[in-house]
Amino acid sequence: MNAGGGAVTAPRLRAFLAEIESGLSPLPTRALVAAIGAEAHGALRAAGALRPASPLAIVPCDAAPRPCWRAVAASGSPRMGVCKDPKGTCAPRAVDPAELAQDELSAPDVARVLRELYAADGRGLPPPGSFRAPEIVVLGWQPHETGEREVALVTRPGQQLYMAVAVMRRRLVLVPTARHVTAEHRKKHGPGAFIAIEVLEEALDVRAGRIARGDVVHGANDAPPVAAPPPEPPRPAPPPPEPTPPPAPRAAIPAPPAKPPPGAPAAGPLIPGARRWADVSIYLVDGEMVRIDVPGRCRRFSYVDLGMAKVQNRRPNAQWQMLRAICEGDGEFKWRDFGQFQAARKTVSRLRQKLRTLFGLDEQPIRTFSFHQGFRVSFRAFHEPPAERQPPMATVPLIDGDGPYGHGGGGDDD
Repeated sequence: MNAGGGAVTAPRLRAFLAEIESGLSPLPTRALVAAIGAEAHGALRAAGALRPASPLAIVPCDAAPRPCWRAVAASGSPRMGVCKDPKGTCAPRAVDPAELAQDELSAPDVARVLRELYAADGRGLPPPGSFRAPEIVVLGWQPHETGEREVALVTRPGQQLYMAVAVMRRRLVLVPTARHVTAEHRKKHGPGAFIAIEVLEEALDVRAGRIARGDVVHGANDAPPVAAPPPEPPRPAPPPPEPTPPPAPRAAIPAPPAKPPPGAPAAGPLIPGARRWADVSIYLVDGEMVRIDVPGRCRRFSYVDLGMAKVQNRRPNAQWQMLRAICEGDGEFKWRDFGQFQAARKTVSRLRQKLRTLFGLDEQPIRTFSFHQGFRVSFRAFHEPPAERQPPMATVPLIDGDGPYGHGGGGDDD
């Protein structure tokens, strides 16, 4: 299940990619080089995926009746390692600096390398900060014979692979190693499938000191280093500056342009077409996507498309969780599902403003909110798309969504 469709034996980058799944960093440089080779280690360093980390502070003792460690002095030449056993089981010895060297993974640079190798357009998505927490990292969208498909990296396949393939959009799922990819996965999610799985340890290799995938080589289009120009001859000293004339009188600052009246909709809404909230229907597709119907238009949006993702880790924020709860309750939900009353009311206020901006409407999308009754919305919300709620009574042609996030809709039963 690689770029060519077949498995590769003894992948060179397996030990490095396994650390993405484990989340353990830094790594002893000597052990990593022994596992992947000096060429692969140099290629990862050149790409920025690996970078030097702080040196080790302890090293294992060579031989002892029981396991013990030597504490390495912070300075000195040579640096000495002294046994930490109070009985002094092992004699002090000089420690080679190469024995203390470590490398750490750079998650943002790993994401940058994968985006280049898979031609994935990030569209402003921030890269992951680290791989310590389980996460399905959306790298971007790549061209596909059917239009485009999403490219996502699963950092913990043992916990999240089943979630990564349980979506209703075309996706390429990248898995660091083949440890959790079964024969059933390879049969169902092979190349060309609606949701395809590609194992990085089988698809990536090192070629001429660079990370490569098939015919694509990371950094192949980088410009070669340009030789430094010869030094210029010394220039004569400039003449002394002339006296500075007095400053001209400061011109009057023009008045700022008039602001739009309070409550006016923002120009160019993301989802145009609705004149009132009764024209809007929102259907929950899955945990990450909704379908939105307005007159003459049907499109699907993820929480990232709607601007309801956290900036730090791109996970759904409280506004998306509340919108999802509204759909699950077919237009209603209780504030107690979101903790304290004041916190829930604050989230409602932010969601109101977000929806008004998205649709360009003045009216409030949330009609009532009280301590006892919860709230209801002015638009129509459903826990599943219309085709799954009941068979359609008639087929009504809809205009497919345009833009990079547009998805064609099915028949509408309204």
